[in-house]
Amino acid sequence: GETEFNKHLLGAVGKDWAKLYEDGTEARKERVMYGRLGNLLERSGTGTNVAFTNWVREYTGVALGPKAGAAEAANAIINYVQPKMRVAGSGSTSDADLRAFGRALPSLLSTDEGKRVIVETLGGMSQYRIGAADIVGEYIGAGAPDVRKGEYMSKLNDYSSTVDPFGKFKEWQESQGGAAGKAPTSVPVFKSEAEIFNAIRSGKLKNGGEFRTNDGSYGTVNDAIWSMATQSRMP
Repeated sequence: GETEFNKHLLGAVGKDWAKLYEDGTEARKERVMYGRLGNLLERSGTGTNVAFTNWVREYTGVALGPKAGAAEAANAIINYVQPKMRVAGSGSTSDADLRAFGRALPSLLSTDEGKRVIVETLGGMSQYRIGAADIVGEYIGAGAPDVRKGEYMSKLNDYSSTVDPFGKFKEWQESQGGAAGKAPTSVPVFKSEAEIFNAIRSGKLKNGGEFRTNDGSYGTVNDAIWSMATQSRMP
């Protein structure tokens, strides 16, 4: 049942604000979980998709099948996070941004830069909710009467319209890494320029072919790259 504190909070600030304030506590716990995800992805090596899927199983409680891939795991985490973001308000935290982030997760998992974007964006979503809860906390701590609630409502509105937890993800979308994320999954990923040259020499990568690298760079084999590779001039 409700604790005495919860009853007092509900009476002091109303149902919506009480829910927002309590959500800040949950968001702080989730931020720790995202830190664990960052450590996990950093150590995952070639098993990134499996590590991420297992983390989503543990974190969301969704019963993903044993053969579930990154796309299913991404869908599960987005469905889990979406209603929580609505608690903290709208503004810049649109459903469209969240869906775009979800669609990009499999591509983000394929590069070191992308993994960092995942952790920073999920952490940013938690921090956004914490910030909104802190504003309500200020209102409670000030013992602010109802006549000042409009003042704090304006603070919440300003906060939700100016703070964008998807900022890092949007930067990635505009970068070479984001261009790579829009590429078909068939675009190969290479660890280094040397690997790209070897792929050209072995016939696996053609002139005009697309490629990605682990740092999130994205490009096409042009005449200069083709000439350097076929003439055996290593980068």
